[in-house]
Amino acid sequence: MSAHPFLNEPPVCHRRKQVCFRAVVCSVTTGCLLISFAWPVTADEDPSLAAGVQVSESASGTASESPEAILNSQIEQLVSDSFEQRQAAAMKLRELPADQVPLLLAAAERSEQVEVVQRVMALLDAFYVSDDAEKVQVASELLETAAANPRWSVAESSRDILNRHESRRFALTRTSLEQMGAFFSSLHSTSLNGVFRQPFSAGMLQVNLDSEWKGSERGLQLLVRLAEMFDPSSPAGSPRVGLYLIDGHPLKDEDVVVLKAAFGDARVVSRGKVCLGITNDPSRNDATGCRVSEVRRGTSADQGGIQPGDLIVAVDQVRIKDFDHLVELLKDYDIGVVVKMEILREPDLSGRFDAPRGPLFPEFRQLQEPPLEPEKPDNSDDDVKPDDRLRNRRRTLDVKLLGWRSVQSLEDE
Repeated sequence: MSAHPFLNEPPVCHRRKQVCFRAVVCSVTTGCLLISFAWPVTADEDPSLAAGVQVSESASGTASESPEAILNSQIEQLVSDSFEQRQAAAMKLRELPADQVPLLLAAAERSEQVEVVQRVMALLDAFYVSDDAEKVQVASELLETAAANPRWSVAESSRDILNRHESRRFALTRTSLEQMGAFFSSLHSTSLNGVFRQPFSAGMLQVNLDSEWKGSERGLQLLVRLAEMFDPSSPAGSPRVGLYLIDGHPLKDEDVVVLKAAFGDARVVSRGKVCLGITNDPSRNDATGCRVSEVRRGTSADQGGIQPGDLIVAVDQVRIKDFDHLVELLKDYDIGVVVKMEILREPDLSGRFDAPRGPLFPEFRQLQEPPLEPEKPDNSDDDVKPDDRLRNRRRTLDVKLLGWRSVQSLEDE
């Protein structure tokens, strides 16, 4: 009997029973009879048993395709000549779990076929507008990143999707910023969640950051993204955005520099903890004081009785030079403090003092004011001092100063 070359083969392990057999094959030269037999081998008899089981399992693992390999196979079928295969592949890819969606874009970036890129971007588009919140968030981040992809077809498709769904893009960005502590104002909540191009109140969306802001680097990225949605070069009437940095915010100086570069230097402003709630009319250059053009609903000014057209001339007996002086003065006050504001209110044509004023009614400034008091004898005119003619126009109002978040909650009602 001669030795057979297979005698030295290692044990073959059966995965299910974890039992190994050593095969011995003998050749009988007398005739053509081939005899084979086998007996079980235990781990004690052969130390290589455990290693043999591991090798077998590893080999079996490589035999089963990885999720990425399956994904690549389905992506290849997206450009199949068979319509049925293309549809089947698209349906399977739509069922991808959220954690595998990034593999979809990575595969498209590697593919040299433009058609593959187009079909993958169409899938990301579907994920972006789906009802699956997790997929929406993943698709959003992928599209935002892919918009700057060096491959033109990927970048252009991503930008197109984001532009077509700008309302969703704005809503997702706003939600993320609010979760980090930012809050929005100058706009009712229905408008914030409505049509993106709907004109904002006063033409400005206001983003506020105070001591509760916890955005860090990720928050800065979202703020820059928000600024990019509102093109400063847009024509008049297009929505604009401004950033208000309220005393106590944790932003560093270098962060403010980045935000000013994104929003525009004039649209990043600093404010105190209290919010008066007025808009200044720069077209009416009064000698002294702050001319009010608009009063926001529910604010300190509104509740205190300030009206559009009023001229604020003093706060707690401190003379007001202009709007900027008023802003700086209010930084010294805390929320809840009641201040005395002196205003001059222009009369209407009938002598009453509640006529609408401001840039919407320029004709009122061109009309001569009616007499403020009954006519006096000619010999008494010399006794009337100029300040006496202001008494009927001058009023002192008690104004309770509210915080910025109080104003925002009132706007959302």
